[in-house]
Amino acid sequence: MNLMKDEELLFLIGKGDVDATKQLYQRYAGKLFGYLLKMLKERAIAEDVLHDLFETVITKSYQFEPTYSVSTWLFTIASNKAKNKLTYQQRFKEFDTEQVIELTEEFTESIPLDEAVNLLDEKHRNVINLKYKQGFLISEIAQILSISEGTVKSRLFTAHKKLNALLQYHGK
Repeated sequence: MNLMKDEELLFLIGKGDVDATKQLYQRYAGKLFGYLLKMLKERAIAEDVLHDLFETVITKSYQFEPTYSVSTWLFTIASNKAKNKLTYQQRFKEFDTEQVIELTEEFTESIPLDEAVNLLDEKHRNVINLKYKQGFLISEIAQILSISEGTVKSRLFTAHKKLNALLQYHGK
């Protein structure tokens, strides 16, 4: 199969074309998996959600709106599925998952950026990953997360402040 546009692949996927599904999977699985792993933090769960995502693509390719890019549509599905998975997991946890990051006097060395990002709460970690790891524009992030562009900007601003605090040397 020759290299087709994403929209053409979705059309063919809707018709049951296995090669088109493989081609779309090869284009996006790596990025989607990386995004899901950042959100879900567990490889096996991210793999399951990625599998579910592509099942959705196969069965609901007709729902794609051509006014948006295919990548934005795929990341929107990924975001929704990850949120659903996190909500489901939180319902069954027996302890309070709210954790407050406290910088103490013992915290004297800077931590790596990826580790600091992982310490952020989900909504801030999510916008950071979409913006800087996946390279989406603010308007695309707003669409993926179903929030306003202003909310995306606000979350990015807050995330930057939190990251800055986490990355500072403490006790200088």
